[in-house]
Amino acid sequence: MYATIMSATYLIVGVGTLYVGLRARQAKLPMNSWIGLRTLKLMADEDTWVLGHKAAAGYLMFAGASFTIGGILFMIIDESLIAFVSLPILAILLITTVLATKKANAAAEQYRTTKALEA
Repeated sequence: MYATIMSATYLIVGVGTLYVGLRARQAKLPMNSWIGLRTLKLMADEDTWVLGHKAAAGYLMFAGASFTIGGILFMIIDESLIAFVSLPILAILLITTVLATKKANAAAEQYRTTKALEA
């Protein structure tokens, strides 16, 4: 039962994160208060939101793929190994989220600097 719950949870999170990353890459992730990287620089306006998320899309998709693979692994491995498999996957999520946020903020800052120089 534990493996089923963990597998379903990881698959839902993984597929959801992959979807967000794909929408961000296509510049089709609308600014909202629920989904995406919500920092002050990205929430400044629609342009910085789109550019920042487009820059971070690869990291988001990698995190989603890691979770999806973890969800599939939980279906086939012994339940006693789930905690050991979860730890590296959660570490990947943490690292990719930090890297995605840094890259998105840098892209937003570069856009704002360029826009200010043009004005």
